[in-house]
Amino acid sequence: MFNLTRSFSVLFSCIILIAANSASAEKRDPQFYAGFSVGQASHETGVSGTTGTADLDEEDTGFKGYAGVKINQYFALEAHYADLGESSLSGNNGDTFVLDGTTFQFTATADIAVEAQSYGLAAVFFIPVTDKFSPFVKAGFQVWDLEADVTSSAGNATLSDDGTDPFFGVGFEATVAEGFKLRAEYELYDFDGDDVEFLSAGLTIAF
Repeated sequence: MFNLTRSFSVLFSCIILIAANSASAEKRDPQFYAGFSVGQASHETGVSGTTGTADLDEEDTGFKGYAGVKINQYFALEAHYADLGESSLSGNNGDTFVLDGTTFQFTATADIAVEAQSYGLAAVFFIPVTDKFSPFVKAGFQVWDLEADVTSSAGNATLSDDGTDPFFGVGFEATVAEGFKLRAEYELYDFDGDDVEFLSAGLTIAF
């Protein structure tokens, strides 16, 4: 059985060991940074088909704020808050949709919008190609939150869910001026078995 507490302990024990080894290998002061990214989020809703006037939208604009400390040119710890937009499903009485292989039917005109948010901490590993260009990979854990607003002719409701799951990413940074870097990245967030993909670009400022 998956033990989340033990996984956290193993991950951050590894992070501490890597940071200690990296710091001893290269003597330099840690560098703090912060940034902001905007991009497209794609939600895995489990809905595979609609009929009638039913409409499914699994993509939306998302944004992310992040801050971290770079121990050296190879390793950083980074925290983030990400608003991953929303997915929506709408339909009228009699329309149908397929969810995880099961067909459901609208019994009233309804709009369902699900918003996704993530708070996380990751270890980021940089691969300096030149002084101004560094690809990177990252892995970490996130606390996520989903909120669904249902508006229908039969009544309205708000539902919510949350949890803790891993996330992963890959991307690159390119220096454009002293203290300023452009960042592009692809991230995959796990929301209790459902994936949210986020492709973004933004600006990082070093302090």
